[in-house]
Amino acid sequence: MPRYLINIWASITTLITGLLVTWKHMLHIRRDNVTLQYPEERWPQPDRYIGFDHDDYNIIRTRLQVDIDDCIGCLKCQRACPVDCIKIDTVKLPKETKMGSLPGSTQTSTTSSGSPKRLLVARFDIDLAECMYCNLCTYPCPEECIFMVGGPNGHRHPIDYEFAERNRNRLVYQFATATDEEVEQVSRLAGVPDPRQAREERRAKYHGEAVDEEVAVAVAVAVAEPAPAPAAATKKAPEKTPKKKGAGEKEIDLAVLNAISDRMARSKAKAILNKTLRQGSCPKDAAQEIRATLKELGKLDGEVEAILARLEK
Repeated sequence: MPRYLINIWASITTLITGLLVTWKHMLHIRRDNVTLQYPEERWPQPDRYIGFDHDDYNIIRTRLQVDIDDCIGCLKCQRACPVDCIKIDTVKLPKETKMGSLPGSTQTSTTSSGSPKRLLVARFDIDLAECMYCNLCTYPCPEECIFMVGGPNGHRHPIDYEFAERNRNRLVYQFATATDEEVEQVSRLAGVPDPRQAREERRAKYHGEAVDEEVAVAVAVAVAEPAPAPAAATKKAPEKTPKKKGAGEKEIDLAVLNAISDRMARSKAKAILNKTLRQGSCPKDAAQEIRATLKELGKLDGEVEAILARLEK
């Protein structure tokens, strides 16, 4: 019986002690001494050494950023994504039309490295709620327009650890800058359906939803002008069979070119190497073509020669 009463007394006293601490903080409340309403309110990030230098760090797994002016719409990052969180829609321009020649267009005709842009990027969305931060999408990009912020890319975009949102839809980052008028105009010139039409049809198919009436009307207006009929039927070209590698051939290592420090030279070298991979050429032919191209651009130096020598081995 005494033990029972002692336990009751201990429970009451400890409860009162905890309440006294709470009332003490409430009576002597001061700024930043209460619960932080995250993510609306955030603590400032401390400017101090955290164990490594961002400039020397190889890969920092932060959020993805896209320089949309350098995007050529090759879809390589979308294919490389293992969780399919990158969605890209493009429209191919007619041969006689340049990207920046359309009336009222805000798009650039070339990238920062000088590559021509033949595709209008109508949609470039990244769902960071599904992203696994594997960084696999940044390697195949020939223009290096998609990257993770901070670290080696700190000069392009500061590091960003906190991008939490209460609404999941706000984690879908939309990087495309093409307006609806530009997409409709290019689709009409190219004689192809508006990419938004296919998107709405897919949504209606997989989710059982009706197609958005406003989008349907806009698409109908965009494709009202019929595409010109072909002059004559062309003979179907024979299908190309993939070239088989011989016993002495080996796979080309794309990571070798990542050691080139100059961005323009690295971008051109990657584009040429990707082309040779599709054509089934050997590494020596790829290295020779890269060497000739960079020599014309004045980008061939000792560093590039050493890297091309490794590619030829």
